[in-house]
Amino acid sequence: MPSAAIYSRLSRDRTGLSPNCQIQTEEAREYAQAQNYEVVAQLADNDISASKYSTKPRPGFNRLIEAIRRGEVEIILATEMTRLYRQLPQLLELIKLAETTNLKRIETTEGQVFLLHTGEGIHAAIASINNAQLESRKISDRGKRKKRAQAKLGLPGGGDRSFGYNWGHMTVNEEEATVVREMAARILNGESISCLTADLNERGIKTTRGNAWVRNRLTSMIINPRYIGIRVHRDEQYPAQWPVILDKDMQDLVKLELRSRVANRERRGGPRRYLGTGFYVCGRCGNKLHCSQSRRDSSQPLKATYTCRGKDNHEIRVGCDGISRNGLALDDFVVECMLYRLDSEGLAQTLSVMSEDKSHLGELMADIERRAKKLNDLTDDYAIGLLDRAQYARAKGIATDALEAVQALLNKEMQSRTIVNIPLAQTLRETWETADLEWRRSLLMMMIDRVIVNPQLKRPVYKDFGRFDPGAVEIVWTI
Repeated sequence: MPSAAIYSRLSRDRTGLSPNCQIQTEEAREYAQAQNYEVVAQLADNDISASKYSTKPRPGFNRLIEAIRRGEVEIILATEMTRLYRQLPQLLELIKLAETTNLKRIETTEGQVFLLHTGEGIHAAIASINNAQLESRKISDRGKRKKRAQAKLGLPGGGDRSFGYNWGHMTVNEEEATVVREMAARILNGESISCLTADLNERGIKTTRGNAWVRNRLTSMIINPRYIGIRVHRDEQYPAQWPVILDKDMQDLVKLELRSRVANRERRGGPRRYLGTGFYVCGRCGNKLHCSQSRRDSSQPLKATYTCRGKDNHEIRVGCDGISRNGLALDDFVVECMLYRLDSEGLAQTLSVMSEDKSHLGELMADIERRAKKLNDLTDDYAIGLLDRAQYARAKGIATDALEAVQALLNKEMQSRTIVNIPLAQTLRETWETADLEWRRSLLMMMIDRVIVNPQLKRPVYKDFGRFDPGAVEIVWTI
C-alpha cells in the first residue's frame, strides 16, 4: 500500500477560525481511501501564503520535507497544486528529493498526477507552477484595478479600522471623533505630543487594535488625510464619500505646528529640559547660560542653577565663567514679569485676536513650497550640468537663507497661537501652572527675545527661593 502525506494550506485567515484547511484534509483523505493509499501524515499551514512576497515560514511544509527525507512518503497529496507550492525553488527541492528518497509523485484530488522521476512529469509540474504564477499575477492586477476604481469613487480601501470611524470606514464613531478633535485643538494650544500620548494612556483610551498610544502613532493619526475627507491611493488624492472629522484648515494648522516644532528642535539641537535654556544670556560676555542640577551633599535636594560656562564639553573657551544664578528664583521672576505684562497691558486678548487671523498663513505656506521647489530645481540644474559647483553652492546658499527666513516667519506666526484655546474657565496663570514645558517655552519664545543676567551687586531674599536680586535681571521683550 503506497504511503501518502496530505498537505493543505490557506493563504489568509485573519480570524484563525476558518475550516478551509480541515475541508481540504477531509477531501484528500477520501481520495486516499478511494485509491487505497496509506495516509502517514496530515500537515497544514493556515493563514500562510506561498507566493514570493510572503515572509512567513511554512512549518507544515517544512515537516513534510522532513518526512520525505526520512523515507516515509511516496506520494504527496493535495486538493490542487497551488496549495503545495507557487514558487519554482520549492518544486526543484521536491524533484531533487525524488532522486534520493522514496518520493515518487504528486497527486491532486482533481486527478492530476505528476511523476517526479520522468521528464514528462517534471515538465508538467513546472508548467503547473508557471500557470499558477500567471493566475496569481492576474488576480493581483484585478485587485489593483478594483482598488484604483474604489479610490476614484472615494470609497474606502479596506484594512484596519481608523480611529474615529466605525468598521467599514463610512460612519463616524462620535466618541473617538471627539478625541481626535480634542488632540488637534490641544496641539494648536502648544501641548507636546508626549504629553498628549501620556494623557490618552492615563485615560484608558486605546488604539483601534487595543494598544497603548505612542508618539509616532498619535502624530500619524492626527495628520491622516482621511479625517478631512480625502481618499489617498498611490500618492493620488480623491474626494472621499465618508463624513469628515476635522476641518481642513485646522489640520493644515496642526501640520504647520508640528513642522515648526521639528524645525525648532533641529535648529537648537534637541529638546530642552529647562525653561530658560536658550533665552538667558550672561550680562558680562553674552554667552547663553547653561542649566544643571547639583547639591552640596546627598542629604539635600537637587537645585537647578544657571551658569555661564567657561568651556564647553570639548574644552573650548565659550564664556567668562562669571555668572551663576538660582534657577528656580530666576525662572519664577521671569514668568511673573511675563504674566504681569500680559495681564496689565491686555496683550493676551490682542494676541488671541491676532492668532485667529489665518489670512497670511496660506501665503507663507505657498512661499515655503515655492522656495523649496526652487532649491530642488537648483539641484537638478547642477546634476545636468547647467550650473558648475561654485555657481550651485552660491545659488543654494541664497535660496536656503531665503527659505529659512520665510520658515522663521511661519514659526513666529505659529508661536503666536500658543494663547489660543485656553479654557474660558481658566486664567492665563492657571493654564501656565498645568501646561507642559514645551507650551511654556512657546509662550516665552513669543514674548521674550532674551533675558540678560547681570552680576548681583546685592543679594536680597527673594520669596522662598533664597538670595536673589531681581534688579540684576534685564528682560528684552519682543512684544
